[in-house]
Amino acid sequence: MQALVTIDFGNTNPHAGIFQKHQGEWNLIKVCPFSELSLYLNQLQMTPHNSQLVLSEVKAREEELQPLLEQGFLLTRVKSYWRGNKFAGMPVNYAQTLGEDRLIQAYYVFKKMKTNVLLIDAGTFVTMDVITHAGFQGGYIFPGLPTYQACFQNGELLKSVELSNNLS
Repeated sequence: MQALVTIDFGNTNPHAGIFQKHQGEWNLIKVCPFSELSLYLNQLQMTPHNSQLVLSEVKAREEELQPLLEQGFLLTRVKSYWRGNKFAGMPVNYAQTLGEDRLIQAYYVFKKMKTNVLLIDAGTFVTMDVITHAGFQGGYIFPGLPTYQACFQNGELLKSVELSNNLS
């Protein structure tokens, strides 16, 4: 068995994606809070001998990673793929303060899509990024829904609308 764990240390909600390779294809097994990762590694018999870790981070959390490193897990840091104004060979026309999660998503689109793309990621913050054949062109960051609602007295000033298929 081959396994891969992606760790996202963003601004909020640190979490991990657990992948296993079966018959040459990677499958997502579980997404879990980082605090529960060790439990799932044990359950799935994932060890430093059959698994690797990939880290995307906004802020360092070295003390949380230390137990995994002490066990011998190999850790690849996404930030190590920055080379001047390129990320893993993709041209980046944007500041290097760009979040690594946005870079990874943009890189996937850059490699897989052969058209201009507006990539939207709605999480704690909503990001909208433009990726073209020339690489990552930049984008915008907006507050996510909880932050947005807090700006409007916890949503009390926003109209609540429910969507349904019933148009009558």
